[in-house]
Order: sequence, then structure tokens, then C-alpha cells
Amino acid sequence: MPSRIPPARYGAVAQAFHWIIAALVVTQFVLANLEVDLPIGAHKLALLARHKSVGMTILMLAVLRLLWRLWNPPPALPVGMNPSSVPLPGQPLHILCAAVRHAGHRLDDVVGQELFGQLVRIVHLAQSHRRERGSLPSASHHA
Repeated sequence: MPSRIPPARYGAVAQAFHWIIAALVVTQFVLANLEVDLPIGAHKLALLARHKSVGMTILMLAVLRLLWRLWNPPPALPVGMNPSSVPLPGQPLHILCAAVRHAGHRLDDVVGQELFGQLVRIVHLAQSHRRERGSLPSASHHA
């Protein structure tokens, strides 16, 4: 494998990964805060679905960013700076992000099934109510 000279700064692709992921993480916080106080219903379900989609997008981009980093070395440290003296502020942040993602998946496994079941019941009740009022055809008309 040929030796590569580290660049003077992170490239455009690495910077794009960084800022897109950062913007999506902020979006996750906004979506989570918007849905937390909503009553169970279609709007809450839509926000939860969007929250999951954004989370999966972050995960995909993080994997792509990691792969990009494996093939593209980081910039060199400034002259005179010892690598052992550089703090690793990103490491705790990456661990925290992984822990939050894992907690979200576990919470969805535990609470998400119950919430989904309640939302399905609400939709069925609404459809039954509309059928009784005559604004929705009955299931027998679809056969």
C-alpha cells in the first residue's frame, strides 16, 4: 500500500459528513422534543417515524464517514505538538452518541410496540366511527 502524506486540513467530504451529521443530530433533538408532549395520534406517529428515519440516516452516514476515514488520513498535527498531549474530545462524544442510539433502539423495542398497538387501535376506532356515520365504505364493499 503506497504511503500517503496527511493533508493540511480535513477535506471537503470529511467536512460535509461532519456538518451534515451535526445538523441531523440537532434535528433529532427537535423532533424528540416536539413529539414528547403530543397525545397519541397520527401526528405523533408521523413525528416518531421521521425521528427513526433521521436516526437511521445518521447511522448510515456515520458508517460511511468511518469508511471514508479509513481510506483518507486525518490532517497532521501542528508542528511541535505531541500526539500524546492532544485530548480526545471526540471519543467521549462518539461513545455518548452510540449509547444514545442504542438506548433509543431499546426504548423503541420496549415502549414502541405498546405505542404502535395503541395507534393502530385509534386508527381502527376512527375508521369504525366513520363507517357508522356512512363516510367510509364498509369492508364488505371492497370484496
